[in-house]
Amino acid sequence: IHSLNMEKDQFINLFATVRANIEMNLVKEEEDRYAGINVSPIKVVEMAVNNVNYDVATFKISGMRETKYSEFIQEYKDNYGKKEFNLEGHFERRKEATLERTVDFWLCWKMES
Repeated sequence: IHSLNMEKDQFINLFATVRANIEMNLVKEEEDRYAGINVSPIKVVEMAVNNVNYDVATFKISGMRETKYSEFIQEYKDNYGKKEFNLEGHFERRKEATLERTVDFWLCWKMES
């Protein structure tokens, strides 16, 4: 990164969000795409390797297969507010269908003065 017009933490979150959406959705075949992608920061550690400074940003990234996500959203829309709808069970099944991964992103800063 050579220049930045926003706070570094904000950029790191934006970068991770864009990268996760590219990797889990945009470059995948339709049947392999994920939706409901969420990116949560865990930590950022500064590190130097061969005299180059990096921030290693660790994120928890979650998402669900796009087809399954659509089914859950439709089920929620169709049944919310109905007495017989098991809302707790619905969200438990959503949680079980969600992929969670921990990912490190290495960012090198060469800010121009």
